[in-house]
Amino acid sequence: MIRLKTLYFGVVISLLTTSRAYSAASTPADTVRMFYNWYVHEVLNGAKPINQERTEIRKFVTERLLTEIDNRHKSAGGVELDPFFNTREIDPEWGKNVAIGNLYVGRIARLNVILTGRQRGDREFKIKLVQENGAWKIDEVDSN
Repeated sequence: MIRLKTLYFGVVISLLTTSRAYSAASTPADTVRMFYNWYVHEVLNGAKPINQERTEIRKFVTERLLTEIDNRHKSAGGVELDPFFNTREIDPEWGKNVAIGNLYVGRIARLNVILTGRQRGDREFKIKLVQENGAWKIDEVDSN
């Protein structure tokens, strides 16, 4: 009986830990790192997270930004650059090599982000995050 309870407790803890792997991050920088790690992994495995994984992407991206992306996609006739990279091709290393600088955190967080990769080179962005439902979420990605 005690072994069964111990096993049950271990399974519950494991499930909670796994489910929190891509849940709300404690800082804006954590959110950005976790997002790009997840997003690059999904895209490289053939998924289209913006369309196919709405529940998961909502953990990292505001509803406002998702609506904006949907509207841009419709007006572009479905052909456009990835809104999180400003390119069609993704470097596999971008999910692992995320540098964050010039952090400003208040009610809004603004980060300078550089994704480093060997195949496609570096990508640099300014990312704005806001708190939504108690979590930091990406609300704007500016590649200019």
